[in-house]
Amino acid sequence: MSKKIVIITFSILLFQLFFCSKKTEVQVDTATYGEINMAADESFQSIIQAQLGVFNSEYIHAKINTFYTSEGNAFKQLINDSVRFIAASRLPNENELNYFKNKNVIPKIHKIATDAIAIIVSKKNQDSLLTMEQLENIITGKCKNWKEINSKSKLENITVVFDNNNSSNLQLLKSKFNITTFTSNVASAGNNEKVIDFLQLNPNAIGIIGANCVSDIDDPKVKEYLSKVRIVGLSKSSSIDSLKYISPYQGEISLQNYPLTRNIYLISREAKTGLGTGFISFVMGERGQRIILKAGLVPVIMPNREIIIKKGMP
Repeated sequence: MSKKIVIITFSILLFQLFFCSKKTEVQVDTATYGEINMAADESFQSIIQAQLGVFNSEYIHAKINTFYTSEGNAFKQLINDSVRFIAASRLPNENELNYFKNKNVIPKIHKIATDAIAIIVSKKNQDSLLTMEQLENIITGKCKNWKEINSKSKLENITVVFDNNNSSNLQLLKSKFNITTFTSNVASAGNNEKVIDFLQLNPNAIGIIGANCVSDIDDPKVKEYLSKVRIVGLSKSSSIDSLKYISPYQGEISLQNYPLTRNIYLISREAKTGLGTGFISFVMGERGQRIILKAGLVPVIMPNREIIIKKGMP
């Protein structure tokens, strides 16, 4: 065998060895196995963690790295293919849909629950009832002092604090009240927990958080939050004769009585039946929907409830 043939044969073998080693490095995920990334709006952290806790205990070889961020950034990560799917309160907008179309990606959209945003105040604030008109005036800066709400209030200048810029909480209020820019009395704390901490140090403040953060009253963390803040009841009407204050409880959200509700969507760019599809199927299934029901939110598919009636003793 000539020296030239030996060199060529050796080169082919090296190439095949390199190719095979690269091929074995590719991580393949299935509906219940593997590792992928997802992003979620920070205000949905409580419900997403509850779902992941049960899913991971059931499928021990599945790992979903979750990044809690603003809703706007979650969509950016989905578009950039940094994450396989996201949890958000809105559907993709026209620009995002056009981007997916140009990349031959068809996003799969699944509504998993109905949630709401909760308005909260410090335990030191006795004014835990507001009309939607009063809330709008506070958020837009027309009303800057608690004495304008209640002349007997001992509190003064109002600060509005929310989780972070581009969050779904903020976007809902902007849409609801047709707001383009906020005044200087509106500030970001960083996340829902920091909003609650801010209210403890600043009794004059009013906070905006995801209702799922305070809806599961059996959760020790929720009990801790509720020991620090009051949930504000909201009235759609400002007329004295028709005031009816509604809090963001499950029944009121389900009946659409509470005025600040929103949907929760899982949006996937997964082209195959991978781990993202497996997790979404779990959330949409009976166990996942029961978790949503237990958390105080409204599931898309109401789980069946079996009632066993035993015949009493004569």
